[in-house]
Amino acid sequence: MFNRLTLIVSPIGGGKTRYLSNLNLPSPHCGVVTSSNIEKTIYHIKDLAGGEERLLLSEAYLPNARRFGRFFVLEETFDWANERIISNLEASKAVVFDEIGRIEIEGWGLKSSFLKALRTPAIEIYAAVRDTLLDQVLKTFDLEERISRIIRL
Repeated sequence: MFNRLTLIVSPIGGGKTRYLSNLNLPSPHCGVVTSSNIEKTIYHIKDLAGGEERLLLSEAYLPNARRFGRFFVLEETFDWANERIISNLEASKAVVFDEIGRIEIEGWGLKSSFLKALRTPAIEIYAAVRDTLLDQVLKTFDLEERISRIIRL
């Protein structure tokens, strides 16, 4: 049985994370959602299977972090998130990615777990994608023929 891929598309601040957080997902499920402070200067990522949350990126300097635009990104947090997703994929009916974007297009971030999910049969995949990056994401991951639906917010 094939998996089902749903892309949640909107501009920055358009409600992608809120939409993913409010999905009525079948159990068991896995994946990650992000959250930020009000100023959007610090972001955390939450493992949906276990509930653990970790610092992902910050405008303030973080030791051992990779500079990406205005942020310092903790690659070890992405490594942890990928491990959590991959270890739960086979037992899950659905997986959430908040979000697949510029970092994944460049070949890191959640790329490894997203590719693994795309190869996992009979799973529902929900991925947030910024509207301005949709074409690049479709091309990078060869998704044109795989999309079940696109929800534009």
